[in-house]
Amino acid sequence: MTAGMDETPPPSVGLLGSLRRMIETALSTIQNRVELFAVEMQEEKCWLISTLIWAAAAIFFCGLAILFVVAMVLYVCSSFGDPCAVDRRRSPTRSAN
Repeated sequence: MTAGMDETPPPSVGLLGSLRRMIETALSTIQNRVELFAVEMQEEKCWLISTLIWAAAAIFFCGLAILFVVAMVLYVCSSFGDPCAVDRRRSPTRSAN
């Protein structure tokens, strides 16, 4: 036998041997499930962080879009005429002429 191989004791016979193997199998199954649960929790944590980052980016860019729309509306509305021109049309000196 090579030195690197795991050596298991020969299977014992009888009721105690069967009980020991059954307990070892149950414990290894529980250990396997705990490791799987840990891996799943790590994946969920990565997914949650990624989702939160994407949500924050979406909120930021939606806010930026709203800001640009407001700026565009203000620019378009101000380009229709000088606000002072509206006041000049209503001024009493202009209406007297």
